[in-house]
Amino acid sequence: MSNEKIKDWYKRKGESSAAYEAFTTYLELQDRSYAKVARKLRKSDTIIRRWAKAYDWENRATMWDNSIVEEARKAAIRDFKKMIELQIGLGKMLQAKSAKAIQSMEFDKVPMKYLPAMVKMLETGVSIERSSRSIEEDYNNKSKNDKLNINLNLDFSKLSDGELNELDKLLSKLQGINAADS
Repeated sequence: MSNEKIKDWYKRKGESSAAYEAFTTYLELQDRSYAKVARKLRKSDTIIRRWAKAYDWENRATMWDNSIVEEARKAAIRDFKKMIELQIGLGKMLQAKSAKAIQSMEFDKVPMKYLPAMVKMLETGVSIERSSRSIEEDYNNKSKNDKLNINLNLDFSKLSDGELNELDKLLSKLQGINAADS
């Protein structure tokens, strides 16, 4: 026998295939009841109740439900961590691209109208990275039972349409600069 604990909802020793099928039917019901299992499987209510009592369906179903919730919690944590890593990477990328663009500018040849958009992109990158790292730190300091408040504090609505267009152009241009340098 393996070292892995046998899950409470697995088929039990002595449990017939029919009884186990009835139990798995019970697990799958949205609103669980023995009568619904009996109707669905065309079995008597008496036999379903007997199996439920003999094989501890209530406790096993609770263990099943808890395992589903735990798996969902673990998946949410994995997704949350991936999101934070992505946001930190995005913030770093914006900072690097805007810093490179600003450093390579020949100020006497490039219209100064581009500088505010580059600076704004740099500030946005810093803000994204700081906010993401702050969220990550808050998360790591919280216990499992605490709530996590997420606030990125990024408001692109403060940018004018022209600034947004300039930012879009600069990002496109910087992607071209990056591709040419590679």
